[in-house]
Amino acid sequence: MANKGVSQTLQIVSIQHELSMSIGLSIDLVPMLTTFMKRLRQRLSLNSAMIAYQFGDTLTSPAYSALSVPSTLVEENNNVLSDLITSYYQSNNNDVCHKNIKGLDYYLFLIPDHGVLVLERAHREIDLKILQAIRPLLNKLAISIHACSQHEELKLEVENRKRVEQKLILQSLQDPLTGIANRNQFNIKLADHLESSLASGVYGAVYIIDLDRFKVINDSLGHSFGDDLLKVITKRLQQQSDKFEVLARISGDEFAVISPQLDRDKYKAKTKAEAIAAKLNSAFSEALCFNGQCIKITLSIGIQLFPLDNNPQYNSAHQNSIVNNADLAMYAVKRTSRDSYQFYNESMHAKNERRVKLENALYSAIQDNEFEVYYQPIVNGSALINAAEALLRWNSKSLGPVSPAEFIPVAEESGRIVDIGNWVLEQVCRNISDIDAQNRPNTLNYISVNISPRQFGALNFEHDFISILNKYSVPYDKLRIEITEGVALENISSAVSRMNRLVNRGVVFMLDDFGSGYSSLSYIHQLPLKTVKIDRSFTANIANNPNNQVIVNAIIDICVHFNLECVVEGVEHENEKNYLMTKGVNKFQGYFFYRPNSAAVLMELLEQQHAGH
Repeated sequence: MANKGVSQTLQIVSIQHELSMSIGLSIDLVPMLTTFMKRLRQRLSLNSAMIAYQFGDTLTSPAYSALSVPSTLVEENNNVLSDLITSYYQSNNNDVCHKNIKGLDYYLFLIPDHGVLVLERAHREIDLKILQAIRPLLNKLAISIHACSQHEELKLEVENRKRVEQKLILQSLQDPLTGIANRNQFNIKLADHLESSLASGVYGAVYIIDLDRFKVINDSLGHSFGDDLLKVITKRLQQQSDKFEVLARISGDEFAVISPQLDRDKYKAKTKAEAIAAKLNSAFSEALCFNGQCIKITLSIGIQLFPLDNNPQYNSAHQNSIVNNADLAMYAVKRTSRDSYQFYNESMHAKNERRVKLENALYSAIQDNEFEVYYQPIVNGSALINAAEALLRWNSKSLGPVSPAEFIPVAEESGRIVDIGNWVLEQVCRNISDIDAQNRPNTLNYISVNISPRQFGALNFEHDFISILNKYSVPYDKLRIEITEGVALENISSAVSRMNRLVNRGVVFMLDDFGSGYSSLSYIHQLPLKTVKIDRSFTANIANNPNNQVIVNAIIDICVHFNLECVVEGVEHENEKNYLMTKGVNKFQGYFFYRPNSAAVLMELLEQQHAGH
């Protein structure tokens, strides 16, 4: 009997030792528990073993994970086991629970803080001493489960962090709207290609592409439509991808392209780059049709070959110069022709430096009282002044006198034109009030002011314009608005709506430089105009120029047909005036009569005219 007792004790110790050694063999939870249950099943001759476990501090049925050996146990006995586990756990019983269900013996052990161990055996019960030997192992099992759980949580945290990092990396390199490269990725790719070109001696090219008039489309049709349009534009650019390697969206309406490895010969590389730019332009010769609308988009493209000749090694300054040069070339296209391309040249840099100086000086020009409004009289056939055009002059303290032809486009592009335009309106209204205050008959019917597309399109233009007139008690028809066809072409329907609202309040519109644009005839009947001004280019030497005579005669006929007043600009010679009078023109403006001059001179001319009558 003693030998039998010793043998049983050794057996129990062996079982306990082997089970203990199986705990913690793996840091991964499922493999560790599976190994432990396989040892249990083998050493105790079990039908199956199951552990209901969880990662939390409290087991709340049925919110647990079940693992069994064999794996089919959970599926086949789910309801029985679930009820059994829930009942045992809720009883708060730390002892081994023994249940016999349909001839099968089930033994339930509490795994402290982590779940329940279930053993299933048929035919005969498990010896009580063996059950007691298993219980101490469950504390070790609980510790191992906790360690595995922490490991799983740490792994999950690391994986989530990696996913977030990968997502952030992708976001930092990809344009979220179009899915193509963004500026960051473009810069990385350009750095790689620049280094490669420096090493191989083969030229590549960078293209900066701006979408002409995209802002107008975006503002008039909505940002959602604009986003869809950008996606369609991207697809059309991608269709030309055999011509380049990198396509990136680097700002709202700007794209960039890299064509590496063009040719070792600079002239041949330039020829190939030019052909690629021409292909990109021609790819947009047809309108983009989507969402029930067809939109005509054109591209302004600036090109710079790389590497630069004066920089034989890679550095960030070299790369920045390439991009800046292509950018300058693109802006040169926008300021001239649009729908075209240009290579960078040195003169662009000088022009850009001048432009930067102008833009900086414009910011303080109003505050420093550098602007002055001049007036050029408009006369009738008897050379009597009955109107005038306001013209802005700028005598910069740092740059000296600057031509309006130079600073107005800069003010327009930089946005300063709105503040400058409002300042001009204030000055003109003040001068009109001064003229009207003179105690004499006033023959000055109106003064006209040029309003730029950007100022006219400003959100508060109507409010600001009316407020300034009211401030100086100027009649609404006394300060006339001169617009060019560029104002109307920005958005014809929006322009007409705004003009009609102002006309309904008594404001009068004049169309400046009529005939100089290609589309004047297509929209003149839509605009609520009072006066048309014929451009100087058609009146120069008109008495001896049959071609200009045909054009001017046609414009005069149009004015008669639409009941529009006609003013001819730029009259510099008497024979020009005489010819135009024979065609029925009775309003003139030009050096033959008066040059632009200050408000004081205009008031003096009006005083002399009054005294002469």
